[in-house]
This record gives sequence, C-alpha cells and structure tokens, in this order.
Amino acid sequence: MPIYKRKNGMWYVDITTPSGRRIRQTIGTKNEQEAQRLYHKLKYELWSEQHFDEKPEKLWEEAAIRWIDEMQAKKSIANDLCRLRQLPELRGHYLNHLSREFIMAVVAAKPCSDSTKNRYLALIRAILNKAIKEWGWLDKASYLKLYREPKRRIRWPTKQEAEKLIASLPPHGRHGCF
Repeated sequence: MPIYKRKNGMWYVDITTPSGRRIRQTIGTKNEQEAQRLYHKLKYELWSEQHFDEKPEKLWEEAAIRWIDEMQAKKSIANDLCRLRQLPELRGHYLNHLSREFIMAVVAAKPCSDSTKNRYLALIRAILNKAIKEWGWLDKASYLKLYREPKRRIRWPTKQEAEKLIASLPPHGRHGCF
C-alpha cells in the first residue's frame, strides 16, 4: 500500500519513482484524506519531473537541511548552522522564487558588518549552486554581489597581549582597565 498509518497516528508514504528510486517518508498529517491528496501530488510531481523534465519545487528549508547533512565533515559547519538560524526570512520560500532583490534585502537588513553580510551571501550562494550542479533542483540562480570589505583586517589583541600592554602602562593609566 502506498500510504500507511503508524502507531503515532501519522501517515507515511512508500513510493518507487519511475527511475526506480524508493521514497519512504512521513507525509506530515494525521488526516487520511489529506494524506491521500499529498500522496497523489507527490506522485504527479515525480512523474512530471521524469516525463517533462520539470525541476521539482523545493523549499529553502529542504536545501538547508540537505546542505547540513552533506557537509557534516566541513570544519565550519557550526558557523553554517548559526548563519542558517539567522536567516528565518528565507523559510517557506521556494528556491526558484528566491530573487536577487529579495535575498539582498534580507541580508542588507542584518545589523552586522559588510564582511559578515558577505559570509551570509557566500553560504546562500553555495547552497544555491549545489542545488543547481549536484541536486538538479534549479536551472539557474541569481547573481549575488558581495559587499566591499576593508582592505586590511582588524586584529584584536589576545588576552596575554592585552595583559602585557596594561602591565606596561604607568599606574595612573591602568585605572579603569579592570
């Protein structure tokens, strides 16, 4: 049977795509009629994807979750997770509906430096490029122009350097340092 109910009351789908790939997942509802409707919608999308070469409509959340799953070995995955949490405005939007103007407005509204905004844009761009080149979810993505960053990096002293600097000050200059 293509849909079935589990003990938790949720309906699940078990489909084999025309290409032979098996999909088993929750439909996300406890209503049988809604489960039937979502099953038929999924079946139609899979069929039209194969026969008409249509790209599947995927939400930003689906792309973000797949990115996280595939990039677990990445050293900076914790930074990516943090940045994805800071982009709630993208949730609920389909990838093919994300325009350059919308993405740039979302990032521009962030109260952070231009270099941090560039990190957001780089992550969004990387996810969209993966959706094009590897996952086959998009045909093309908008060009995202990066912000200008200062030519040199601002470096903060380490704790040891700060302590050494404070220790070298005359006694009247140390007041208020601690």
